[in-house]
Amino acid sequence: MSEFDFEKAFDNCNIDEQQQCDTPAEDEEAQTFANLIKTKLLNPNFSGVNFSRWDVKRIAYEFGEKIPTDERKKMIAQLLKYVDSEETLNKLFNIIKKFIDERVGIYNELSQTFPASKPIFDGYIVKTNDAKKLLDDIAKGNY
Repeated sequence: MSEFDFEKAFDNCNIDEQQQCDTPAEDEEAQTFANLIKTKLLNPNFSGVNFSRWDVKRIAYEFGEKIPTDERKKMIAQLLKYVDSEETLNKLFNIIKKFIDERVGIYNELSQTFPASKPIFDGYIVKTNDAKKLLDDIAKGNY
């Protein structure tokens, strides 16, 4: 993974009236990284998991940070400000993957309790595997 200062990139992020992040060209990698997280991971159609605001808050707490409750995308952006190295990025992604695995456990339990719904939950489980693969790819710099 290339050396990139995530903390600097997000600290230099200025929010304009349309709530869009205005960053210099050199911070394009951070913008791409943040957009992938916000558009793919927060989309249950892709990730198989619905991350509520409280879920994001819980992830932040496990990461060791407190963030205010706000729109989910803003909360993720706030949480990503604390990522300043590959080590902290991996720590955050491991927490998110642990959260996803907890949901998979719930999906498996529901599949056993309600066998007719098993195909639906199996589809969600496949999507969660795709989401975890995306996190691994981002951590390796393959995005």
